[in-house]
Amino acid sequence: MYECRKKRFVHNGAKCFNVAVPNIGAAKAVYYDIAALKWCIGYIKKHHIKNAIIYVLACRIGPFIGHYKKQMDKLGIELYINPDGHEWLRAKWNGLIKNIGKFQKNLWLNMQIY
Repeated sequence: MYECRKKRFVHNGAKCFNVAVPNIGAAKAVYYDIAALKWCIGYIKKHHIKNAIIYVLACRIGPFIGHYKKQMDKLGIELYINPDGHEWLRAKWNGLIKNIGKFQKNLWLNMQIY
């Protein structure tokens, strides 16, 4: 796995950034997804980037995505989500988590997020 301690860096031609996340237990992944998405939207807005695309792998913020989708629509940002990023773990999940995953996929489809 590639690791870099710099706040911003380039890896294989892609501009990358690190997100500082507090150690808050299981909510850490959700916090990370929201913080990273907010940073991307802010960067695109600040630099007036046209035709921007945000691609999220294994998104864990389905219930919160609507708020950010409205902001992205205003800025002309396309959002793509790979909801199957955690499929390999699905057998380990309990019924509640599996249902939340299905609910999130339906939200994304209703909001026309691909």
